[in-house]
Amino acid sequence: MLRYLAPVTLGVCAVSVGILSGKPAPVESSVSSAVRKLFVASAHCSGGDSNCNTVSKTSSGGTMDYNQEAERMAQRVYEMYNDKEWKVAKTSDIPIEQTQKDIRVLYKKSSEFDGYIYRAECTLAASPDRIVDYILPSPKGLRGKWDKNVKESEVIEHINKDLIVARSATHSAAMGLISSRDFLDLIYVKRYPTNGMVCTHSKSIKRKDCSTRDGFIRGTNYHGGTFCVPVDGESNMTRVVNMVQSDLGGMLPKTLVDSALPSNLIDFFIDLEIALKSNIE
Repeated sequence: MLRYLAPVTLGVCAVSVGILSGKPAPVESSVSSAVRKLFVASAHCSGGDSNCNTVSKTSSGGTMDYNQEAERMAQRVYEMYNDKEWKVAKTSDIPIEQTQKDIRVLYKKSSEFDGYIYRAECTLAASPDRIVDYILPSPKGLRGKWDKNVKESEVIEHINKDLIVARSATHSAAMGLISSRDFLDLIYVKRYPTNGMVCTHSKSIKRKDCSTRDGFIRGTNYHGGTFCVPVDGESNMTRVVNMVQSDLGGMLPKTLVDSALPSNLIDFFIDLEIALKSNIE
């Protein structure tokens, strides 16, 4: 079957063929695992031996006021955080050692693309600022030092101390059947003094000077972010809520993507806690 899959971006078509025929596809388990890894690397990280200039030009040639866009983005993500009527997608089978509760993954239909918003929740033994430092892209944060799914990491433009443009790149996967993805995101760190909450807000943007390089497929991260909320009465404990709605692009079957992401979000929290306990600096 594999010899008929010409471009590597179409490799997972083998999975859809297996589903339609009622026969299991030989590459299904490895491809599903690979898709999960793509999602890990796409959230709040950056990458690229970049061909981008540090100018704030949009794909249409105009300029964007990134500060205003960041506040609009933060408002939208905060509204998502307060949304109700989420459905349970999955809970973790293996509890994280230092968490108060198991990881829970929720979902609901996205209003921005033909897919779902996923919301993962758990409690970690670290301060909000420390957690944010671990999930931000290198060199702004430490993400590139512990997340093996991130192929490259670079901040493209520093707008101010809390606002950056970052580019992410994932490894190819499933023995080359799935091409590397890249993402160009606006990432904003916002602090809420009233309750000590620290959040990252992000979404993909387009810039003429940051085109996709050969060998990569451009993915899109719609409004998302991570909310780090101190736990009342418990020092150094933080409730973490991670919201993701990503389109990996290319020809990945939607059913495969939807089935992979909940497990991916659980894996992300497990890897994050291991990194926090390792005191990576």
